[in-house]
Amino acid sequence: HKQNLDQSSQSGNDRFLTFLDNIPKQVSTLSAAVGDNDIYIKSLLTAIEHYDSATFMAELSALNNGAKSEIALPRQLLEALIRQNPIKKHFPTYCYNGTNCTYERRGAELSWDDLLNQTKPTFAEQAVICRELLEHKLFVPFLLGSPSQAGISFHNPLVCCLLIAHGTRVHLAQPPTLSDCTLLIFAMHFRSMNLMTAGEVEIVRNEMLWRLLCHCESGTITDPERITNRLANMEEELSRLTSLHWRAGVFRPELSRLFGNTFYHHFVEKRSVDGHTIKEYLKRNLSTRRFSDEQIREHLEHTSTLTSLDRSNLMLELMGKLYHKVPLAAVVQLREDGECQPYWPETFQAPPPIVEPGKLQGNDKDRIRELTLAVGQSYFRSPHLNRAQTILAEGSKPHYRTLHGLDHALRTQMAIGFLLDDHVLPKFHRPSKELLHKQPQLRELLPIAELYQDAVAEDEPKELRAAELFQRDMSSLQQYPNELIDLVARA
Repeated sequence: HKQNLDQSSQSGNDRFLTFLDNIPKQVSTLSAAVGDNDIYIKSLLTAIEHYDSATFMAELSALNNGAKSEIALPRQLLEALIRQNPIKKHFPTYCYNGTNCTYERRGAELSWDDLLNQTKPTFAEQAVICRELLEHKLFVPFLLGSPSQAGISFHNPLVCCLLIAHGTRVHLAQPPTLSDCTLLIFAMHFRSMNLMTAGEVEIVRNEMLWRLLCHCESGTITDPERITNRLANMEEELSRLTSLHWRAGVFRPELSRLFGNTFYHHFVEKRSVDGHTIKEYLKRNLSTRRFSDEQIREHLEHTSTLTSLDRSNLMLELMGKLYHKVPLAAVVQLREDGECQPYWPETFQAPPPIVEPGKLQGNDKDRIRELTLAVGQSYFRSPHLNRAQTILAEGSKPHYRTLHGLDHALRTQMAIGFLLDDHVLPKFHRPSKELLHKQPQLRELLPIAELYQDAVAEDEPKELRAAELFQRDMSSLQQYPNELIDLVARA
């Protein structure tokens, strides 16, 4: 048995070496560029840190010229830009007050005029860098935007607005408050400062209004009256903001500019319009690049496996599911437009475990042994897709399967075998006895299913994915009835 496990381990090592050898050129080029010309990447990070767009563009040009083909820029560049706090750079002693949507120091408010005039050069540098990174297909699917939930909207507003303008979805607290309108207010100012285009501001405005009016933690709001009530509350909050600014004698934002002239004329002034019409209008004008709810769910499940991300302490509910310590803004690399082929690690790791047909012709114990070895080699001694991506992005770590290694899976598998013995569960639980008598092959499939339950446990949400892989692999063997495989998968 030890020899078999050693062979399994060696198989995993060989497979991972093959995995590395099969990295396509557009990915391996970056690896070579970073290895041979790491100074360029460090220079890019330094330029971002110092808000120096000229140096950034010069170093990026040198990096591209030194590569044999167009490379995918590392995600850490956009992550570094997102972490910046340009307002704190200019006003280190001021703190954000979400109640009045102001920046204050010892009770004294910083006027929007002073804030925007002094930060405009810094925001302009950020705009150049951010747009270039987005052109290189770096993307943030999901952004925590509420200041009350450690969001990044109030300390790095221009980058947040540009991300949203290019398809990023934003999450806000429930219920929406004045502080959740921060990006809406900033976007209006950035347009007047020529830091954003009218089209970009319109996308930001529609995304923010959709999130503020038509979306909640369980998904899209279906009650039209609830949408109109939210609009009335939002109008009241923004009116309070304008009155505060008017009393302070500083720039007073008009409600029509905050909502947008079209939206304000059709839905704010005409209070007879129902919530369904508001929802349909905003839905039509959302960014075509934004992720669907299902894509966001997959994104959050994937980012939960990465260790290097800046995380909030927020427990987020999305479509009825809770996510713990959600990243503030996880960066991904978009695929080419129209690309239909699977992502390259998926292509490499797609085949099910290989089992020679002749080795499944023995008794049930022989079949369990052969399937255990095959599944162990494929899923426990080789890196999971998410784990492989983490290794490539963050480097290797001493231990990966700290809780669900093959030793744990085999112990659990033996426990299942013990429970299924005629003198244990079937003896004391009549329904189990009847089921095993009717479907004797369950004695083989249930221990194997237990391996799948642990195979993906530390790399992605295990229940659904484990069932999918189990059903795919067992069906490919053509050894067990499909209805029995389906029964175990659903169980």
